[in-house]
Amino acid sequence: MIDWEYLIEKYGPTETPHKFEEIALSYVQDVYPQYTWYPTKKTRDGNKDAQRKEVYWGEDNSFDVWEEAKFKETGRALRRQDIDPTILSGLIQGNVRLIIFVTNTRVPDELLDRAILGARIKGMKVSCVLADQLESWLILNPSIYAKYCDNHTAEHQVTAKVVWVQNVAFFDMVSNDFKSFSARKVMLAGNIYLLTVSISSNIKTNAELSTTVDFPFEVVKHPNYDDPDHLCVECGLSTFALLLKAKYAFSGGVNLRFKINGTYYSRVTPEIEIVASSPVKVVYAQQLQIINKIKAFIDALPDGTSGSLITICAGSGMGKSFMLKSIYETFCLKRDMTIVSFESDRNALTNYLLLCRIVLFLYYGNIFWDRSSWSQKELDQHKALAIKNNTRELFDDASLGRLFDGCFDASIAKDVVEQLIRRKRKNHSLIHTRASFAGKILLLDDFQYLNKLQADFAYLIIDELNYYQSDCVIIISATKGRFSDRQAEMRFMKLTPNAFELKGLTPNDMAETLGTCFQLSPIALRRAAVKILSPSPLLTCEVLRTLWEEAGRSSDNIFHMICIYSASKGQTQILANRFAGLQGQYYLLDILYRFKKGIPKSILMSFSGFDGHAVQTDLDFLFAKKLIISQDGLIFPYHDYYVRSYIQLRKAGYFNPLTGRFLSYLLTIPDYEEMFDTNHILSMLVECGKKYLRLYENKIKELIHHYMRTTQFGAALHYCSCYYHMVEGRKPDTYTQEEFYYLFSYAYCLVHCGDQTLANQLLEMIYTFAKENVPEKYSAGAELLNQHFWALKPDRVIENSFLIQSGAAHMLQSKLLSGDDLSRVEQAYDTCFNRRMVTYLLLDQLESGRVTYAQRLKLLSKDFQRDDFRSNAATLIMDYARGISFFAPKRAEHLLKIALDFFTCRPENHYRRILLCKIDYLVLKCVNGNARSFWDMEPLIEDLLQGGFSSEYFKAVLKRCACRSVFLSQVASNSIQEVSQSSSNVSQTEDYVEEISNALLESGLQPRERDSFLLNNLMAYFSICNGQSKKAAEYLQKVDMYVRQAGDSYRKIVKHNLQHIDTISRIIWCTKDTPFASDAFLLDCRFW
Repeated sequence: MIDWEYLIEKYGPTETPHKFEEIALSYVQDVYPQYTWYPTKKTRDGNKDAQRKEVYWGEDNSFDVWEEAKFKETGRALRRQDIDPTILSGLIQGNVRLIIFVTNTRVPDELLDRAILGARIKGMKVSCVLADQLESWLILNPSIYAKYCDNHTAEHQVTAKVVWVQNVAFFDMVSNDFKSFSARKVMLAGNIYLLTVSISSNIKTNAELSTTVDFPFEVVKHPNYDDPDHLCVECGLSTFALLLKAKYAFSGGVNLRFKINGTYYSRVTPEIEIVASSPVKVVYAQQLQIINKIKAFIDALPDGTSGSLITICAGSGMGKSFMLKSIYETFCLKRDMTIVSFESDRNALTNYLLLCRIVLFLYYGNIFWDRSSWSQKELDQHKALAIKNNTRELFDDASLGRLFDGCFDASIAKDVVEQLIRRKRKNHSLIHTRASFAGKILLLDDFQYLNKLQADFAYLIIDELNYYQSDCVIIISATKGRFSDRQAEMRFMKLTPNAFELKGLTPNDMAETLGTCFQLSPIALRRAAVKILSPSPLLTCEVLRTLWEEAGRSSDNIFHMICIYSASKGQTQILANRFAGLQGQYYLLDILYRFKKGIPKSILMSFSGFDGHAVQTDLDFLFAKKLIISQDGLIFPYHDYYVRSYIQLRKAGYFNPLTGRFLSYLLTIPDYEEMFDTNHILSMLVECGKKYLRLYENKIKELIHHYMRTTQFGAALHYCSCYYHMVEGRKPDTYTQEEFYYLFSYAYCLVHCGDQTLANQLLEMIYTFAKENVPEKYSAGAELLNQHFWALKPDRVIENSFLIQSGAAHMLQSKLLSGDDLSRVEQAYDTCFNRRMVTYLLLDQLESGRVTYAQRLKLLSKDFQRDDFRSNAATLIMDYARGISFFAPKRAEHLLKIALDFFTCRPENHYRRILLCKIDYLVLKCVNGNARSFWDMEPLIEDLLQGGFSSEYFKAVLKRCACRSVFLSQVASNSIQEVSQSSSNVSQTEDYVEEISNALLESGLQPRERDSFLLNNLMAYFSICNGQSKKAAEYLQKVDMYVRQAGDSYRKIVKHNLQHIDTISRIIWCTKDTPFASDAFLLDCRFW
């Protein structure tokens, strides 16, 4: 054949690649005459050497075709870096339908598979003309051959095969989170898989797949995939995508036979295994009907036309994810699409990363098909390529680069999302409106897991897609009852008229399932089926599979088993039985069920505590049992239902020494932080025994210290709890100063996020037993003052504040303190002033409160150059403003604005107080007449929840409900009926009650007296709105009990509301100058 080394000798190493480009251009001009080709410029060619001349947008021929020449020295195959830039450029451009690589060498099969599938997920085909085809073509075109090679050949006869099957491979048809398909060696009978076939040919011809009786697959024909009976083979390397359904258990290589020009060509696949499945196939009429409707709708959309929005909502396990997978399988090689599954951890940053990828997907399409194998150098190259193709001018290059970084770094992603929200509020677009020849389909699963900020951003994108009539179809699924609150769920339910709700299996579905799977009479079994089976198709399938196993895999015994179970066992027991006989695999499930996004199989195999052969055997077993999923080298739990059931079954055994050893091992893997969150690993590890608490004690202390300094009490609580369990049980007077510090940290976290009773017990213990020279003694004493104040029990607060302050002052005067110890004692000293001041105000002793405020402010001002002056002053000013809000609301609003300005000097140390200050400032704006200000509370409340500030989050929800109630009363023309009937389906007051109940559940707290003061006031008003006067009186009597020790101004308001329950028709803010009208429910604004 051709001696390619001769070209280098003739033209030199620099000129040879250019000459080879000329040869490649001549090839495509001859073999693809339907296109008019022209060469690109020699530099900055966009990773192509030639392209189709006519390129139009918005017409039938709105596509581009590229040719890329790759010359290699003899013996060297093409590499990823030879192919990826061209494919990525084509994906980014968006209208490239075909890329033809022309080379004088070969392409490794694994590289060929990933390149072709990476392109096909966007509807782009890749063809390769390899050395054999090119050389044969040159021999058949002697003038071109002579021009470049001077008749110089290594062999003078054409020996290349005319046609042969070069490669075959099986793949899963799911692209999760923008990944490409994953190769399959183990398959499940009854499932459909993608078979890719690469046929190399020197001529254009046709081929067909020929099957035999013992072929373990059923050929599935579908218009969106290649027809196995009519495969059009082009010159070069042609690749086809076929659908095959696994029929029965099988192990070994599969002989694939293709009939080409009357001759049969065979290729044996690598060894595969098909695992037998149970006969259970659930009949779900409503689900099938909805799937068919959605598929028909998408099919009716011409390529490049405007898209639409579809939502799917249902309970857990009702089949939403199955629907998305089915839609994906239908269109994955026709449309540019992916499935995105949002994370359930409300504190995780992963969802921000996914949102950044969604924006880039809408901007360029799926350019992340093989990101898991990208090195940092390749990542930088792809980023540069994306910026280079930044022609749509939505973003400047720096912003686009930052967006690209946010697709891979979760910490950057959150900042990017916040920046894009601000950008959108300035009326800047987030996505382009230019259509591509292959429309996009974006499938979003578990939408309910998005927090408020993330959901707001997603809705901005959706609104823009609708406004600009983008070519993208978005299908979103969410689980009912799993949203953060009812308001978020209702917002989703009303998002589009194209909304579907899966109701679950009907009795007819259950009976038909039994009849279809086990050939039993549906009528005879209908009653028994309804008793034992669940509307959830997942649970029903699990129950029937279990019964089939227990019936000895005999349909004859299934009726008997159903009768036994319907009489004695429930679904929970049946699901638990799924794991009962798997004690030998618990060691794996204890680990696998902790990682929703999967854990690499290679890590499991490399852990020295496991037997690699046993792990492989057990993984195969669990896969066959449909308890795990294997994809892209990762092992995933099969479903959340199984995880919850397994954890409930395992109980304390879920945390054990072997699991602890494995989690410890994860922390030793190089670059483990790229795969796992350190804090997540540690939070699980410390549950595995005190050994790990001690082993990672320093790291745990570092985390506690960090989270306490940044007021992230929710994050700190878990680690503090672990530390507490490590030292609890000892005599209190044996604790060291360091131990008292971490015990106080635990108590302080409990105050904000946990068990108030335990918090008070710990605080009392620390204050009683810590020695006079231990800073935590004064911190605990000051926090006890807080607890008494928040409990609306002012007796002895003033007296005790002087006592604790005296001890703190003595320590400060000793000059023995420094660093954090000094700061804690100073804070305790300051708290004594603060709690004394607000207690005076609670008792209506305004002058004493004002004097205390002025004294402390004067003391702080003596050293105003200190770093903490502004923050200490801000805290004092904020609390004084809260205390006088009833008597001087305008001045209180002004003071809160000053406090907010002071806090922002060091926001990282006062995150919680800044949020609280902003919320109280908005409340006072409402009180002072700017009634709509509460609308700005939404992101602040969400930030409290995300920060783990459970108590403050619940209070903030109450404050928002209070502001909204007053606002609604104002716009309802003072009509109580209009207030209660403002919602078309559910009364506004019922919505509020549900919102408050959800917030209480979310916080996991029992309301304290000061929280209950506002809660019961609101519940009283809502009861009045619903005509429940007796219930309203009960709530108000509780309020009266709470303020029994407070000043007279508190009690007068409660008394008024109790006296006028039957005449109240509106709700208004109550301040010192508010008239006590008989038709008004007076809402005290002192509920901070």
